[in-house]
This record gives sequence, C-alpha cells and structure tokens, in this order.
Amino acid sequence: LTPQQIRMIDGCLGRTPKRFYEKVWNILLKTPQGVCLHDTLLPQQPTISEMSPGELNFALCVENLLNRIQHPEYRQIVVELLSVIATILERNPELKFPQQLNLDHIVQDAFKIFLKDLKREMTNDMSSFYNASTVATTSYLARAVVNAMLSGDVRSEIEEGLTFCQVS
Repeated sequence: LTPQQIRMIDGCLGRTPKRFYEKVWNILLKTPQGVCLHDTLLPQQPTISEMSPGELNFALCVENLLNRIQHPEYRQIVVELLSVIATILERNPELKFPQQLNLDHIVQDAFKIFLKDLKREMTNDMSSFYNASTVATTSYLARAVVNAMLSGDVRSEIEEGLTFCQVS
C-alpha cells in the first residue's frame, strides 16, 4: 500500500494515534482563541471548563471538527498535524498560541514548502503530499508550525510575564 492509500483507509476509519484526544486537549489549553478547521471553531472555552480530556463528549467534539473534512487523506494529515503541534507544545511548555490556531493554513503552508523543496509548480492537487511518507509530511508540518510561530502566531508565557523598566 502507498502512503496515500494508508492515509485514505485510516481517514475513512477515523483512526487516531494513542492519547490523541488528550493531545488535542493540551493544544486547547495553550490556545485561548481555539482551534479552527474548515471555518469551524473548537473553542477553548467553555470546552475545557465543561469537559475533561478523557471524556467521550470531548472526543465527540474533536470528531465533529474532523468530520467536516471530505477527503480522508486530508483528515489524516490534520491528525498528523495535531500530533506534531502537541509534541512541539509538550517539548516547549512555555509556548502558547495567542491567536486562533487555523489548521488549514498550516497544512497549506506545509504543502507549499513541500512543493518548493521538490521544485514543483504550485498546484491545488495535494496527492503528491498525501503520498509522501509520514516522516516527510511530519517534517513539513513541523516546519509550517515553526513558520507560524516565527510569524508571531505564538507567544511565550515567559515573554508575557516580563515587564520592562523605563529609565527617565
């Protein structure tokens, strides 16, 4: 089976990695404006104040968001993206996303980086990206997340706690 076929099967079956919903929960904790996918928002509040990470209702909220995606391969790429974001946040607990986290924008950025690296023309056909290995897509998704961070979409809690003195 090709990577695209595996993603299609996993997407159709709604497969997610272990602790996936807990990972999404941890992303929400660091994203006050919520997570957006296909113009649908999973808000931080009241989600995290009314549910727990292991609760079935929370998993259903996440699935409701993912089920808006028509293409199963794209769904799996978004699942991979959420896992990448969760890993980055786990390894850098001081980081958070002050703005709404738009998953579609990050996937599109990853796809553009992928095409640029392969010196291919810009296209809307993502089948070459879907057919790339998980190792490759993970690295492109991580680069896109870092780009989002560097463009000011992420803040450090340490930075927010700093106050600057003015000498007059």
